[in-house]
Amino acid sequence: MRIDKRFIMKWAGLGLIVIALLFIPVMALVPFMPLSIKQKAVIIAVLAIGGQILTWIGVFLAGKEMVTRYKKQLNPLNWFRHTK
Repeated sequence: MRIDKRFIMKWAGLGLIVIALLFIPVMALVPFMPLSIKQKAVIIAVLAIGGQILTWIGVFLAGKEMVTRYKKQLNPLNWFRHTK
């Protein structure tokens, strides 16, 4: 059985993008944690920069075509359009 490397890279890239998207709600919860302001600022900065890095690595692995296809599906303006 042969494993298709492109298939694995595309899905690994999408997985990294999804993980990066999960950083956003975590950043929203950090201000409510019982930490000092300095610690909160560092955590939010690390999550923001880490999310961007994971997103770009995911885009690189998934490829332009796959990212463009899913970007159209994730656009809220396209959710309720009827296609004929």
